[in-house]
Amino acid sequence: NLIMRLYFCIIFISFLFPQFGDWFTKSSETIYKEVSPSIVKIEIYDQYEKGLGSGSGVIVSKDGMIITNAHVIDKAHHIIVELTDSKRYAVKYIWAIDWMVDYAILKINANNLASVEIGDSKFSEIEKGQKIYTIGNPQGLSNTITDGLISNKLLHTENGHDVIQLSAAITYGSSGGALINNMHK
Repeated sequence: NLIMRLYFCIIFISFLFPQFGDWFTKSSETIYKEVSPSIVKIEIYDQYEKGLGSGSGVIVSKDGMIITNAHVIDKAHHIIVELTDSKRYAVKYIWAIDWMVDYAILKINANNLASVEIGDSKFSEIEKGQKIYTIGNPQGLSNTITDGLISNKLLHTENGHDVIQLSAAITYGSSGGALINNMHK
């Protein structure tokens, strides 16, 4: 009888307060509001200042460290980062780059920036069907959000890396943007 009363109380509280069952997850609106200020547009130029392309990046430290995909800055002679407030910064230097894993860490000369903490997603804990969100700058648009699911996990592909397949829309310019789960990581 006590278990039935407890069960009824939980159902009743969940009915009155729908967010009760959502303590550890966040809505897409909340995720967007919290993460989007740290998403940047990355523009690359050749030695003649001719635009070669653009992509996205994520500010990971308040002093201007930005992570993106290495292919976003491929063939760049000059890199410009545009923040959500339209401020533009030249990349001071490339702090790290790994072409095999396809990531690059850039540094701009700025302080007190909105930043996100990189999640500690263990590949073994990622589940097919998990809800995810991406925020980036596809096709010249600024700071768009899309959602999807983890479609598949591929262990040790031919290049030796684990790969996550997504159902979220990723288009030209989205590369390097944030991939976030519903716990904001």
